Amino acid sequence: MTPPSGGDARPRRDRGCRRRPGALDALLAALVALPLTLMAVGAWNAWHDAWSDAAADLKRTAGAAAEHAQRVLSGHAVAAGRVDALLRGLSDAEIRARERELHLELNHLVSEVPQAEASFVVDRDGHPLVNTLIFPTPRGPPFAADRDFFLALREPGAPAIHVSQVHRDRIDGSLFFAVSRRRTRTGNGGVPAGSFDGLITLAAYPNRIAEGLRRLAGSRSDVLLLIRTDGEVLACTAGQDGPTRLPEGAHFMATVAAGAERALYEAASVPKGERRLYALHRVEGWPVYAVAGRPRAAILAAWRVEVARQLAVGVPATLGLLGLALLVRHGQRGLAAANEGLEARVAERTAELAESEARLRLALGAGGMGIWEWSIATGVVRWDAATYRLCGPPPEGVTDHDAAFEALLHPEDRPVRAAAFRRAFDGDGEYRCEYRIRRADTGEERWLAARGRVLKGPDGRPARVIGVNFDVTERKAAEAALHESEARLRLAQEAAGAGAWEIDLTTGHARLSPESLRLLALPEGHPEEFDAALWAGIVHPEDHRPAQAAKARAIAENGLYDFTFRVPLPDGSVRWIQGVGRAEYAADGRPLRLLGLNLDVTERKAAEAALAASEAEFRATFESSAVGQVQLNVETGRFLRVNRRYCEITGYSAAELLGGMSIRDLTHPEDRASDEALFRELAGGGSGYKVEKRYRRRDGRVIWVRVTAAPLRDPDGQVRRMMTVVQDITERKAAEERQALLTRELDHRAKNALAVVQAALRLTPKDDPDAYARAVEGRVAALARAHTLLAEGRWKGAPLGALVEAELAAFLPASGVGEPDGAEAAHDGQPAAPPLPRVLLDGPALTLTPAATQALSMALHELATNAVKHGALSRTGGRVVVSWRADHAAGLLRLRWEELGGPPVSAPPARRGFGSRVIEATARDQLGGRVERRWEAEGLVCEIEAPLGRVLASADGRHAAAALRG
Repeated sequence: MTPPSGGDARPRRDRGCRRRPGALDALLAALVALPLTLMAVGAWNAWHDAWSDAAADLKRTAGAAAEHAQRVLSGHAVAAGRVDALLRGLSDAEIRARERELHLELNHLVSEVPQAEASFVVDRDGHPLVNTLIFPTPRGPPFAADRDFFLALREPGAPAIHVSQVHRDRIDGSLFFAVSRRRTRTGNGGVPAGSFDGLITLAAYPNRIAEGLRRLAGSRSDVLLLIRTDGEVLACTAGQDGPTRLPEGAHFMATVAAGAERALYEAASVPKGERRLYALHRVEGWPVYAVAGRPRAAILAAWRVEVARQLAVGVPATLGLLGLALLVRHGQRGLAAANEGLEARVAERTAELAESEARLRLALGAGGMGIWEWSIATGVVRWDAATYRLCGPPPEGVTDHDAAFEALLHPEDRPVRAAAFRRAFDGDGEYRCEYRIRRADTGEERWLAARGRVLKGPDGRPARVIGVNFDVTERKAAEAALHESEARLRLAQEAAGAGAWEIDLTTGHARLSPESLRLLALPEGHPEEFDAALWAGIVHPEDHRPAQAAKARAIAENGLYDFTFRVPLPDGSVRWIQGVGRAEYAADGRPLRLLGLNLDVTERKAAEAALAASEAEFRATFESSAVGQVQLNVETGRFLRVNRRYCEITGYSAAELLGGMSIRDLTHPEDRASDEALFRELAGGGSGYKVEKRYRRRDGRVIWVRVTAAPLRDPDGQVRRMMTVVQDITERKAAEERQALLTRELDHRAKNALAVVQAALRLTPKDDPDAYARAVEGRVAALARAHTLLAEGRWKGAPLGALVEAELAAFLPASGVGEPDGAEAAHDGQPAAPPLPRVLLDGPALTLTPAATQALSMALHELATNAVKHGALSRTGGRVVVSWRADHAAGLLRLRWEELGGPPVSAPPARRGFGSRVIEATARDQLGGRVERRWEAEGLVCEIEAPLGRVLASADGRHAAAALRG
């Protein structure tokens, strides 16, 4: 509304006026110059519009790119959180053991996240554990230990989510940047709470993200980029050949350092140096900006196209006016007719304008709006009929509408109206005000809204105000009812200790109820509206980023927000607040608001902390126990809780045992019946039991355990669970069995040894008592040496090399006999040459069975006895070479005895002696093989062959060649 009335004066047109020729020429020249002026003005406007349109396009594009990037990054962050939840409680070893299963689950999980293509999980040293691209995961050097995301997340105070710089993949060379987070609540033992224990990475591929950005570009020449706040280029629609970083002096770096969320500037591109107009937009919740750029040349091209369009019209128009001017100049007689036609057209246009004004008044009247006009120079105010209907007719004889309207105004609203006029005069000319009036005819109080604009005169000063009034009484009543409803809701919330809040997602501003302000420890009277910066200063620093991430997840996923955070109080304590809410979206899917409640859950958190401490104390004792401990369901026998030692005893992981297995699944089938009877007795009120039984481990091996069970009673006295302590007594049982076996084996071997001695006594020739005694003594000594070796190997077998060395060493003196074999005596002050070895041994490290050891000891003893009496060891310089090998292809042990340097041999012995018969019987009967003897010129060559499966206990490496000196 505004001030009052006045007259209406309109200028008349002097139809009969006649212009002098000079005036006519000036008018014609002005008409010709007018199109040129208009073209110049149009070119200037086109220049301004080209830059304005480019700026508007780039701002929209940058905003759209920021929203796109926010969705992509939030999606990757959510996927990383889901991967963390999937792996929660698993140790690195369990992840490697279940790699195939986890590889498939990770691929399924990542496939549900838009533009998420790859995920990697690495341990605390940077070694890969599992990934979505390669199976099995290569086990090599730590591939992530030098990456920036690994270095950043392992530091104390690392961010919850980290966006890395662009890297080149070490396998296929593709570019990627990582959205990473720490692994939490892992199953690795000995890792302090909150410390770094590996990370989860989702790889984003810049060139693929660029494909999505290209669809947002407003022009083919536009370029879209995602840039970290430190200048690292994450994605670019122009393509990337490698990691790119803006220089420190770039305009972008200065803009980000100034804290700008959005900006528009012109700068040279990197690295081409092309001038471009850039718009940047901060990606909400991330240290990333979306930047849209358009080359200056493209903007100039658009301007040239527009100027060309104007010239296409303006130049012909100018030429036409020039021709018209010439025609007018040479045909003044047609001027009068032209003027009359012009006046007719003006009259027609005036009539159309009047008709249009009438339609406008009709439309305003239909909408309940009244028009008024205030001439500031004259003070006259004019009302239309609709304004009279809104306010009522003025008293009889009143012509000053402003005074009449002032009388109708509510006294409290008169200063409000005056202040609105002052703002319009001093500001942008917009007049807006709402006030109450009492109708002149009925006295009814109504609310009116006034909207108007101040029009300035040629001198630049306000000349007129034109506006409309419309009735908003019903809207005001609805607002009052809403305020009353909100007040009642606020009382209910205060009674329940809950505070309401609302966040405008388009502006980032929040509004909190008084109860929410109290919960946040803000002073009484604090404004209900505040921004994110103030909120960040109130919330505990460790909860700020997680809260932002929870809000982003709620908006991106299902619209439901639920996050608990801490508020530090002045006394040094903290208050726990649970915020719950729901997001509201526009029809096109854009998030508009987040509405919710704040609840004080400090007492609940204290109870949870006490319970967690008690649980932690129990778990520490439970998990660190040196014996296996489990809790079982008495009715089903299923595992309710297991400790680390129990998993080691059974070979199963905790996840497997707790995933539905029962004690019956581990108990040996022969022990299940007695085990179930003990369970029934315990469930019936028994006090517990102790038992030794067998388990079948995960690898199929059967072990013995000692079980001590005790009931756990519920508050109602019922036994539904039991606590069991389990000790692995397999070694004790095995020792007992070995003891019994050794007893039986000792008896068998003693009898066997006595049988061998008996055979030696029986077969040894008895014609010479002294020779008989020496032969028996030597054979019993050989057997004793074999038994000594077997005893050292706990009768599991004896090394073949050690057996040969022991048997031959018995026939060689500790120091040489006479002159050293093959040595030259010292002469002329020179030392003697070292003696040659009497016996050479060569063969791999083979272990003989006890039976083969005893048999071969007798054969070697006979060969050595013969060599000392008649062969190579009977004279100086003679040598014996003993070699052996395992011929796996033929399945035979091949042992060769070769004598060198002994007495010349002209022919085999005429008869077989006792030793020859012993050797043949040993090879054939005891070893299941054969023996071949050849009498070469230098001495005997004896080759013994026996099946590997019959004589060989094990073969583990190469026996070093040995030499025995006589």
